[in-house]
Amino acid sequence: MYISVVSENILKRIKFSLIIILMILAGSELMAQTRLLNIKIIGNRNFSDYWNTTSVIADKGDNLRLSFIAEVRPEGLYSSVYISSCHKVIDQGDTLRNELIFPLEKFLDGNITVRWYLIQPTNLDTMYLNHPGYVTPYAYIPYREIPIKNWNDQRVMDLRSLENYGELFPGTIRLKVELYHGNELVSSGGANSRFKVMNTIDYGGLNDCVYRISYRGRTGSRLLDNVLLFRNLPLIGNPVSFTINWQDHQTMQWIGGNLNTFTAAAAEMLGRPIFKEVDRIPLPELNYFEETDYYLKNAVLDRGYYYSAGGNKIIVSDYYFFQGDYVINEDRVAMFYRDSEPQGFLNGSDLVLECNHNALRIGALSEIMGENITLIRWKERWPTYR
Repeated sequence: MYISVVSENILKRIKFSLIIILMILAGSELMAQTRLLNIKIIGNRNFSDYWNTTSVIADKGDNLRLSFIAEVRPEGLYSSVYISSCHKVIDQGDTLRNELIFPLEKFLDGNITVRWYLIQPTNLDTMYLNHPGYVTPYAYIPYREIPIKNWNDQRVMDLRSLENYGELFPGTIRLKVELYHGNELVSSGGANSRFKVMNTIDYGGLNDCVYRISYRGRTGSRLLDNVLLFRNLPLIGNPVSFTINWQDHQTMQWIGGNLNTFTAAAAEMLGRPIFKEVDRIPLPELNYFEETDYYLKNAVLDRGYYYSAGGNKIIVSDYYFFQGDYVINEDRVAMFYRDSEPQGFLNGSDLVLECNHNALRIGALSEIMGENITLIRWKERWPTYR
Protein backbone atom coordinates (compact mmCIF):
# COMPACT_ATOMS: atom_id res chain seq x y z
CA MET A 1 0.00 0.00 0.00
CA TYR A 2 2.77 2.44 1.02
CA ILE A 3 4.86 1.52 -2.04
CA SER A 4 1.82 2.08 -4.28
CA VAL A 5 1.21 5.59 -2.90
CA VAL A 6 4.88 6.51 -3.24
CA SER A 7 4.95 5.23 -6.82
CA GLU A 8 1.86 7.24 -7.67
CA ASN A 9 3.42 10.43 -6.29
CA ILE A 10 6.62 9.79 -8.27
CA LEU A 11 4.61 9.32 -11.46
CA LYS A 12 2.77 12.61 -10.85
CA ARG A 13 6.07 14.44 -10.39
CA ILE A 14 7.48 12.89 -13.57
CA LYS A 15 4.35 13.84 -15.51
CA PHE A 16 4.52 17.43 -14.23
CA SER A 17 8.24 17.66 -15.11
CA LEU A 18 7.54 16.42 -18.63
CA ILE A 19 4.89 19.12 -19.09
CA ILE A 20 7.36 21.83 -18.08
CA ILE A 21 10.05 20.39 -20.38
CA LEU A 22 7.61 20.34 -23.30
CA MET A 23 6.70 23.98 -22.62
CA ILE A 24 10.34 25.01 -22.70
CA LEU A 25 11.10 23.01 -25.86
CA ALA A 26 8.11 24.43 -27.67
CA GLY A 27 9.53 27.96 -27.25
CA SER A 28 8.20 30.64 -29.58
CA GLU A 29 5.84 28.21 -31.28
CA LEU A 30 3.81 28.08 -28.07
CA MET A 31 3.48 31.86 -28.11
CA ALA A 32 1.71 31.80 -31.44
CA GLN A 33 -0.62 28.95 -30.50
CA THR A 34 -1.39 29.60 -26.84
CA ARG A 35 -5.12 29.82 -26.09
CA LEU A 36 -6.45 32.32 -23.58
CA LEU A 37 -9.01 30.54 -21.37
CA ASN A 38 -10.01 32.99 -18.64
CA ILE A 39 -8.71 35.86 -16.54
CA LYS A 40 -9.30 37.09 -13.00
CA ILE A 41 -8.37 40.23 -11.11
CA ILE A 42 -6.19 39.64 -8.06
CA GLY A 43 -5.60 41.96 -5.12
CA ASN A 44 -2.94 42.31 -2.45
CA ARG A 45 -3.73 44.12 0.78
CA ASN A 46 -0.98 45.78 2.81
CA PHE A 47 1.85 43.90 1.09
CA SER A 48 0.75 40.51 2.38
CA ASP A 49 2.51 37.38 1.11
CA TYR A 50 -0.36 36.30 -1.13
CA TRP A 51 -2.54 37.74 -3.87
CA ASN A 52 -6.21 36.78 -3.87
CA THR A 53 -9.01 36.57 -6.43
CA THR A 54 -11.79 37.25 -3.91
CA SER A 55 -13.35 40.67 -3.45
CA VAL A 56 -11.92 42.96 -0.78
CA ILE A 57 -13.35 44.82 2.22
CA ALA A 58 -10.63 47.16 3.42
CA ASP A 59 -10.10 49.88 5.99
CA LYS A 60 -9.27 53.45 5.08
CA GLY A 61 -5.50 53.75 4.92
CA ASP A 62 -4.97 50.19 3.71
CA ASN A 63 -2.70 49.78 0.71
CA LEU A 64 -4.33 47.77 -2.06
CA ARG A 65 -2.46 46.67 -5.16
CA LEU A 66 -4.16 45.10 -8.16
CA SER A 67 -3.06 42.78 -10.93
CA PHE A 68 -4.47 39.82 -12.87
CA ILE A 69 -3.88 36.15 -13.49
CA ALA A 70 -4.90 34.42 -16.73
CA GLU A 71 -5.34 30.74 -17.41
CA VAL A 72 -3.87 29.64 -20.75
CA ARG A 73 -3.42 26.39 -22.64
CA PRO A 74 -0.35 26.07 -24.85
CA GLU A 75 -0.83 24.10 -28.06
CA GLY A 76 -0.30 20.38 -27.66
CA LEU A 77 -0.74 20.29 -23.89
CA TYR A 78 -3.73 18.79 -22.12
CA SER A 79 -3.22 20.80 -18.95
CA SER A 80 -3.58 24.55 -18.59
CA VAL A 81 -1.13 26.86 -16.81
CA TYR A 82 -1.27 30.44 -15.55
CA ILE A 83 0.39 33.66 -16.61
CA SER A 84 0.76 36.63 -14.29
CA SER A 85 3.18 39.25 -13.04
CA CYS A 86 2.60 37.91 -9.51
CA HIS A 87 3.28 34.68 -7.66
CA LYS A 88 1.69 33.21 -4.54
CA VAL A 89 -1.92 33.44 -5.68
CA ILE A 90 -5.00 32.14 -3.87
CA ASP A 91 -7.95 31.44 -6.16
CA GLN A 92 -11.29 30.99 -4.37
CA GLY A 93 -9.53 29.58 -1.31
CA ASP A 94 -7.12 27.31 -3.20
CA THR A 95 -3.43 28.22 -3.34
CA LEU A 96 -2.13 27.86 -6.89
CA ARG A 97 1.18 26.07 -7.34
CA ASN A 98 3.93 28.56 -8.12
CA GLU A 99 5.39 26.10 -10.65
CA LEU A 100 2.27 26.62 -12.76
CA ILE A 101 2.48 30.44 -12.83
CA PHE A 102 4.67 31.98 -15.54
CA PRO A 103 5.45 35.50 -16.79
CA LEU A 104 3.23 36.63 -19.67
CA GLU A 105 6.15 36.68 -22.10
CA LYS A 106 6.74 32.96 -21.55
CA PHE A 107 3.78 32.06 -23.73
CA LEU A 108 2.71 35.35 -25.33
CA ASP A 109 4.75 37.46 -27.73
CA GLY A 110 5.10 41.25 -27.49
CA ASN A 111 1.65 41.93 -28.96
CA ILE A 112 -0.10 42.15 -25.56
CA THR A 113 -2.79 44.70 -24.69
CA VAL A 114 -4.33 45.15 -21.22
CA ARG A 115 -7.42 47.29 -20.58
CA TRP A 116 -9.06 48.11 -17.24
CA TYR A 117 -12.62 49.31 -16.57
CA LEU A 118 -14.48 50.84 -13.66
CA ILE A 119 -17.97 49.32 -13.39
CA GLN A 120 -20.67 51.56 -11.91
CA PRO A 121 -24.48 51.75 -11.84
CA THR A 122 -25.71 53.84 -14.76
CA ASN A 123 -27.82 56.01 -12.46
CA LEU A 124 -27.28 56.65 -8.75
CA ASP A 125 -29.73 59.57 -8.59
CA THR A 126 -32.89 57.48 -8.61
CA MET A 127 -34.83 54.99 -6.52
CA TYR A 128 -35.28 51.45 -7.85
CA LEU A 129 -38.20 49.27 -6.76
CA ASN A 130 -38.81 45.54 -6.58
CA HIS A 131 -42.14 44.22 -7.88
CA PRO A 132 -43.20 41.23 -5.75
CA GLY A 133 -45.64 38.94 -7.52
CA TYR A 134 -44.63 40.03 -11.02
CA VAL A 135 -42.99 37.79 -13.62
CA THR A 136 -39.86 39.91 -13.13
CA PRO A 137 -40.10 40.57 -9.38
CA TYR A 138 -36.78 42.34 -8.83
CA ALA A 139 -35.54 45.79 -9.75
CA TYR A 140 -33.18 45.83 -12.73
CA ILE A 141 -30.12 48.01 -12.15
CA PRO A 142 -28.11 48.68 -15.33
CA TYR A 143 -24.34 49.08 -15.11
CA ARG A 144 -21.78 50.75 -17.36
CA GLU A 145 -18.08 50.12 -17.97
CA ILE A 146 -15.85 53.19 -17.86
CA PRO A 147 -12.32 52.81 -19.33
CA ILE A 148 -9.52 53.63 -16.87
CA LYS A 149 -7.15 55.18 -19.39
CA ASN A 150 -4.23 55.77 -17.05
CA TRP A 151 -4.20 52.02 -16.32
CA ASN A 152 -3.85 51.01 -19.99
CA ASP A 153 -1.35 48.14 -20.36
CA GLN A 154 -0.61 48.21 -16.62
CA ARG A 155 -0.03 44.83 -15.00
CA VAL A 156 0.40 45.86 -11.36
CA MET A 157 -1.15 49.05 -9.97
CA ASP A 158 -1.76 50.80 -6.68
CA LEU A 159 -5.50 51.46 -6.28
CA ARG A 160 -4.72 55.02 -5.18
CA SER A 161 -3.56 55.76 -8.74
CA LEU A 162 -7.23 55.62 -9.81
CA GLU A 163 -8.00 59.16 -11.02
CA ASN A 164 -11.17 59.69 -8.96
CA TYR A 165 -10.06 57.62 -5.97
CA GLY A 166 -10.97 60.37 -3.49
CA GLU A 167 -14.53 60.64 -4.85
CA LEU A 168 -15.23 56.91 -4.90
CA PHE A 169 -14.01 56.01 -1.41
CA PRO A 170 -15.14 55.29 1.19
CA GLY A 171 -17.58 53.14 -0.72
CA THR A 172 -17.77 50.26 -3.16
CA ILE A 173 -16.59 49.91 -6.74
CA ARG A 174 -16.23 47.04 -9.20
CA LEU A 175 -13.49 46.47 -11.77
CA LYS A 176 -12.98 44.55 -15.00
CA VAL A 177 -9.81 43.63 -16.90
CA GLU A 178 -9.37 42.58 -20.53
CA LEU A 179 -6.33 40.88 -22.06
CA TYR A 180 -5.79 40.97 -25.82
CA HIS A 181 -3.20 38.85 -27.62
CA GLY A 182 -3.31 38.77 -31.40
CA ASN A 183 -6.89 37.94 -32.35
CA GLU A 184 -7.78 36.54 -28.94
CA LEU A 185 -9.53 38.31 -26.09
CA VAL A 186 -10.25 37.19 -22.55
CA SER A 187 -12.17 39.24 -20.01
CA SER A 188 -13.08 39.09 -16.32
CA GLY A 189 -16.70 39.54 -15.23
CA GLY A 190 -18.24 42.86 -16.22
CA ALA A 191 -21.44 44.85 -16.56
CA ASN A 192 -23.27 41.92 -18.19
CA SER A 193 -22.42 39.42 -15.44
CA ARG A 194 -25.85 39.46 -13.84
CA PHE A 195 -26.89 37.87 -10.56
CA LYS A 196 -29.42 35.16 -11.44
CA VAL A 197 -31.82 33.49 -9.03
CA MET A 198 -32.43 29.85 -9.98
CA ASN A 199 -30.25 30.57 -13.04
CA THR A 200 -33.06 32.43 -14.79
CA ILE A 201 -34.45 35.37 -12.78
CA ASP A 202 -32.39 38.56 -12.63
CA TYR A 203 -31.86 39.59 -8.99
CA GLY A 204 -31.17 43.21 -9.89
CA GLY A 205 -27.39 43.54 -9.90
CA LEU A 206 -24.07 41.85 -10.59
CA ASN A 207 -22.81 38.51 -9.35
CA ASP A 208 -19.70 37.57 -7.40
CA CYS A 209 -17.55 36.93 -10.46
CA VAL A 210 -17.22 40.72 -10.84
CA TYR A 211 -14.30 41.92 -8.71
CA ARG A 212 -15.48 44.23 -5.93
CA ILE A 213 -13.53 46.59 -3.68
CA SER A 214 -15.20 48.13 -0.61
CA TYR A 215 -13.46 50.67 1.63
CA ARG A 216 -14.68 51.63 5.09
CA GLY A 217 -14.79 55.20 6.28
CA ARG A 218 -12.82 56.63 9.16
CA THR A 219 -15.31 58.83 10.98
CA GLY A 220 -14.88 58.04 14.66
CA SER A 221 -17.93 55.72 14.69
CA ARG A 222 -17.53 52.02 13.88
CA LEU A 223 -21.14 51.78 12.75
CA LEU A 224 -20.89 54.77 10.43
CA ASP A 225 -17.59 53.49 9.02
CA ASN A 226 -19.37 50.30 7.94
CA VAL A 227 -22.43 52.08 6.55
CA LEU A 228 -20.08 54.04 4.27
CA LEU A 229 -19.05 50.75 2.66
CA PHE A 230 -22.35 50.93 0.76
CA ARG A 231 -21.70 54.26 -0.97
CA ASN A 232 -21.97 53.94 -4.76
CA LEU A 233 -24.58 51.18 -4.46
CA PRO A 234 -28.03 52.13 -5.79
CA LEU A 235 -31.03 52.95 -3.63
CA ILE A 236 -33.69 50.23 -3.65
CA GLY A 237 -36.81 51.48 -1.91
CA ASN A 238 -38.04 48.03 -0.89
CA PRO A 239 -35.02 45.69 -0.89
CA VAL A 240 -35.71 42.01 -0.27
CA SER A 241 -34.15 38.57 0.04
CA PHE A 242 -35.03 35.88 -2.49
CA THR A 243 -35.05 33.43 0.45
CA ILE A 244 -35.86 33.80 4.14
CA ASN A 245 -32.12 34.05 4.78
CA TRP A 246 -30.72 37.52 5.55
CA GLN A 247 -27.42 36.53 3.90
CA ASP A 248 -29.27 36.33 0.55
CA HIS A 249 -30.67 39.84 0.90
CA GLN A 250 -29.97 42.29 -1.93
CA THR A 251 -27.94 44.44 0.46
CA MET A 252 -25.84 41.53 1.70
CA GLN A 253 -25.17 40.60 -1.94
CA TRP A 254 -23.97 44.17 -2.66
CA ILE A 255 -26.79 44.85 -5.13
CA GLY A 256 -28.40 47.79 -3.34
CA GLY A 257 -30.61 48.78 -0.45
CA ASN A 258 -31.80 51.66 1.72
CA LEU A 259 -30.53 53.29 4.89
CA ASN A 260 -32.21 50.67 7.08
CA THR A 261 -30.69 47.67 5.32
CA PHE A 262 -27.29 49.34 4.97
CA THR A 263 -27.37 49.98 8.72
CA ALA A 264 -28.39 46.39 9.52
CA ALA A 265 -25.56 45.05 7.36
CA ALA A 266 -23.11 47.45 9.00
CA ALA A 267 -24.26 46.37 12.47
CA GLU A 268 -23.80 42.70 11.64
CA MET A 269 -20.17 43.37 10.73
CA LEU A 270 -19.77 44.63 14.30
CA GLY A 271 -21.23 41.42 15.70
CA ARG A 272 -24.60 42.96 16.58
CA PRO A 273 -27.29 41.46 14.34
CA ILE A 274 -30.33 43.73 14.14
CA PHE A 275 -31.68 42.55 10.79
CA LYS A 276 -34.88 41.33 12.45
CA GLU A 277 -35.54 44.98 13.32
CA VAL A 278 -34.63 46.25 9.85
CA ASP A 279 -38.17 47.53 9.19
CA ARG A 280 -38.56 48.88 12.73
CA ILE A 281 -35.73 51.38 12.82
CA PRO A 282 -35.26 54.18 13.48
CA LEU A 283 -38.71 55.01 14.93
CA PRO A 284 -38.69 53.97 18.63
CA GLU A 285 -42.41 53.11 18.64
CA LEU A 286 -41.89 50.50 15.94
CA ASN A 287 -39.11 48.68 17.81
CA TYR A 288 -40.88 49.15 21.18
CA PHE A 289 -38.05 51.45 22.33
CA GLU A 290 -35.70 48.47 22.46
CA GLU A 291 -33.21 49.69 19.83
CA THR A 292 -33.77 53.45 19.63
CA ASP A 293 -35.13 56.31 21.72
CA TYR A 294 -35.91 59.99 21.25
CA TYR A 295 -33.15 62.44 22.06
CA LEU A 296 -35.28 65.43 21.09
CA LYS A 297 -38.69 65.35 19.42
CA ASN A 298 -38.58 68.90 18.12
CA ALA A 299 -35.49 70.92 17.26
CA VAL A 300 -35.68 74.20 15.35
CA LEU A 301 -32.99 75.98 13.32
CA ASP A 302 -32.37 79.55 14.43
CA ARG A 303 -29.39 81.76 13.50
CA GLY A 304 -27.42 78.77 12.25
CA TYR A 305 -27.95 76.51 15.29
CA TYR A 306 -30.64 74.02 16.27
CA TYR A 307 -32.46 74.74 19.53
CA SER A 308 -34.71 72.70 21.76
CA ALA A 309 -38.21 73.87 22.71
CA GLY A 310 -36.67 75.30 25.86
CA GLY A 311 -34.35 77.51 23.84
CA ASN A 312 -31.15 75.57 24.51
CA LYS A 313 -28.53 74.67 21.94
CA ILE A 314 -28.37 70.94 21.25
CA ILE A 315 -25.25 69.18 22.52
CA VAL A 316 -23.34 66.82 20.24
CA SER A 317 -21.24 64.23 22.09
CA ASP A 318 -20.71 60.48 22.46
CA TYR A 319 -23.17 60.28 25.35
CA TYR A 320 -25.99 62.44 24.00
CA PHE A 321 -26.31 62.66 20.23
CA PHE A 322 -23.45 61.49 18.02
CA GLN A 323 -22.32 59.98 14.73
CA GLY A 324 -24.59 57.16 13.61
CA ASP A 325 -27.66 58.56 15.39
CA TYR A 326 -30.72 59.59 13.35
CA VAL A 327 -32.26 62.83 12.14
CA ILE A 328 -35.89 62.73 10.94
CA ASN A 329 -38.16 65.21 9.20
CA GLU A 330 -41.52 63.68 8.22
CA ASP A 331 -40.65 60.96 5.67
CA ARG A 332 -36.98 61.91 5.36
CA VAL A 333 -34.33 60.09 7.39
CA ALA A 334 -30.60 60.75 7.71
CA MET A 335 -27.71 59.59 9.86
CA PHE A 336 -25.59 62.16 11.68
CA TYR A 337 -22.18 62.14 10.00
CA ARG A 338 -19.96 64.85 11.47
CA ASP A 339 -19.88 68.04 13.48
CA SER A 340 -18.61 70.48 10.84
CA GLU A 341 -17.34 72.90 13.48
CA PRO A 342 -16.25 70.83 16.49
CA GLN A 343 -17.73 73.19 19.06
CA GLY A 344 -20.13 70.61 20.50
CA PHE A 345 -23.44 72.08 19.29
CA LEU A 346 -25.72 71.00 16.44
CA ASN A 347 -25.81 73.54 13.60
CA GLY A 348 -27.10 73.74 10.06
CA SER A 349 -23.73 73.13 8.44
CA ASP A 350 -23.16 69.85 10.28
CA LEU A 351 -23.06 66.88 7.91
CA VAL A 352 -25.49 63.98 7.54
CA LEU A 353 -25.54 60.80 5.47
CA GLU A 354 -28.77 60.07 3.61
CA CYS A 355 -30.30 58.13 0.73
CA ASN A 356 -33.92 59.26 0.62
CA HIS A 357 -34.17 59.62 -3.17
CA ASN A 358 -30.70 58.61 -4.34
CA ALA A 359 -27.66 56.54 -3.40
CA LEU A 360 -25.88 57.35 -0.14
CA ARG A 361 -24.55 60.90 -0.11
CA ILE A 362 -23.20 63.37 2.41
CA GLY A 363 -24.65 66.87 2.72
CA ALA A 364 -25.39 69.77 5.07
CA LEU A 365 -28.00 69.03 7.74
CA SER A 366 -30.16 72.11 7.10
CA GLU A 367 -30.14 71.66 3.31
CA ILE A 368 -31.15 68.01 3.42
CA MET A 369 -33.41 67.85 6.47
CA GLY A 370 -34.74 71.40 6.81
CA GLU A 371 -35.36 73.64 9.83
CA ASN A 372 -37.62 71.44 11.98
CA ILE A 373 -36.17 68.05 12.86
CA THR A 374 -36.50 65.15 15.29
CA LEU A 375 -33.40 63.53 16.81
CA ILE A 376 -33.33 59.81 17.59
CA ARG A 377 -30.44 58.00 19.24
CA TRP A 378 -29.41 54.36 19.65
CA LYS A 379 -30.11 53.12 23.17
CA GLU A 380 -27.04 50.89 23.12
CA ARG A 381 -24.16 53.07 21.99
CA TRP A 382 -21.88 51.95 19.18
CA PRO A 383 -18.08 51.71 19.54
CA THR A 384 -16.22 54.96 18.87
CA TYR A 385 -12.57 55.94 18.54
CA ARG A 386 -10.44 59.03 18.00
